[in-house]
Amino acid sequence: MKLNSFVYYRAIAIFFIVVWHVHLYIRPDPDHFLESAIINFINGGTTLFVFISGFLFYQVYYSRFTYSAFLRVKARYILLPYLILSTPVIISRLIKGNYGVFFKPTGDGFFQEYIVPGIKLYLSGNYPISYWYIPFVVLLFLCAPLHKKIIDQKTSTQLLIAISLGLVSMFMHRPALNNPLPVFQSLLYYTPVYLFGILCSIHREFIYQKLCGKELFILALAIGLSCLESYTGHFGNYHKAPLAWAGVDLMFCQKVVLCLFFMVWLHRFEQRHNPLLEVIASTSFAIYFLHEFALIFLLKVVNKAVAFDSRLTPLLGLNSWFTYILLVIGALTMSVVAALILKRLLPKQSRMMIGY
Repeated sequence: MKLNSFVYYRAIAIFFIVVWHVHLYIRPDPDHFLESAIINFINGGTTLFVFISGFLFYQVYYSRFTYSAFLRVKARYILLPYLILSTPVIISRLIKGNYGVFFKPTGDGFFQEYIVPGIKLYLSGNYPISYWYIPFVVLLFLCAPLHKKIIDQKTSTQLLIAISLGLVSMFMHRPALNNPLPVFQSLLYYTPVYLFGILCSIHREFIYQKLCGKELFILALAIGLSCLESYTGHFGNYHKAPLAWAGVDLMFCQKVVLCLFFMVWLHRFEQRHNPLLEVIASTSFAIYFLHEFALIFLLKVVNKAVAFDSRLTPLLGLNSWFTYILLVIGALTMSVVAALILKRLLPKQSRMMIGY
């Protein structure tokens, strides 16, 4: 059963991802409360994607679940594009000796200088292209039999597991930015979001019945949490070592609320068709894999334009909202166009190469 609401949900989720990654290069003032609150609101789009994955796991796979077939699909259309697109970057880094702090060789010889650091880079996704999501989500998919067992439990048990793990995530936070292999902490952090997506899928009719018409209240709560983050002086995701103490992860709370908002709000568009959003949704994984390549190219163009004429600095500076919006639109457009062209040229191979 195709749900148009979740087609649009995927388009919104990838938009959040691109918007946040643009922020890594273009930085509006984090000390300005309103700008900080906006950035906190659009940050953390990964949570939306994980929620969607959980929702669709129940909708698409549960009733006809076969572990081997499930893993083959994920390996072919998620893991394989990751390996194809990340390999040139990893080889380039190894040749240049740009191992990163945690992946420097611990010995001499080809194996220690290239093979071991290369494997670590593949396992972490921890390099300039933000592919860290793939090693984590592959590990999440490997846990599918556990997710199926949870689905088979009674509702009270499902809620107990999801809420308990959610509390762990709220205090554990995302992996520290200097964590060399963050995949297991990411798995623990996002698993309750995945389970929340599964539960919302199981009980979707009940949720729609109870919450349709109350979307503004849910959205207000999400906005209020993003403002609270800014008020407390926090900007962006919460990162730390898993057992260190740093309070409650308000971003986790905010994004879980936002997941629920989009699920309920987009349900009203179930019978509508928007060609633009449908194209963005269908190419969402390709956008994820390609948008940083597009972004790096666009940044070079912007920098050259500013270098050519310094009068453009106020308009195209690294703290300009105009530049921010320009790069978001440009990166999305270039990624979608590249995906459509490759799909036309290689219709049978493109999905294994770029996820579309």
